[in-house]
Amino acid sequence: MSIIRQIQRLKFIDFLVRKRLPEIYKAPNFNRIAINNKMLSLSVFKNKSYVLIDFWASWCAPCRELSPHLIELYNHYHLKGLEMISVSCEADKIAWAEAIKKDKTGKWYHVLENKSTSNALKKIKETKESLRDLFNVLPIPALILIDTKGTIIGRFGGYDKGKEGLDDKLKEIFQ
Repeated sequence: MSIIRQIQRLKFIDFLVRKRLPEIYKAPNFNRIAINNKMLSLSVFKNKSYVLIDFWASWCAPCRELSPHLIELYNHYHLKGLEMISVSCEADKIAWAEAIKKDKTGKWYHVLENKSTSNALKKIKETKESLRDLFNVLPIPALILIDTKGTIIGRFGGYDKGKEGLDDKLKEIFQ
């Protein structure tokens, strides 16, 4: 393939990506039973709030170290239009609940990555897929910022420069 043809092909691919950007970065909706045993759907925040999704686990030291900073962000931006959902990537519900209590992060929504296995909750339709799979999250902590239109506008590692990048983005949005 000639260099000119390769350049044309790359320009066309770039055009397609830019044209489809809102579809590519659309946040997938999900339904999960929250820690308070009530259904939580991401779609309830659309056209109302920005949403920060925090992927974490009680056994993850960097995740737990991030908790005080998340509390600061919630306290500073919640009344300005930021909601937070913490998604725990574990199966141990007791450790999950104890970590929320110990870290004092119960101010916002908390769900488990995988759907509930409780017999009492079988009638409620939860999203079947793992939330980590839906959002393409591998290492934790991971933070995903979604705008009021339901578009993913930022992905951040939960520590080091990821935290600073999130702080900068939130300042830009809520200034």
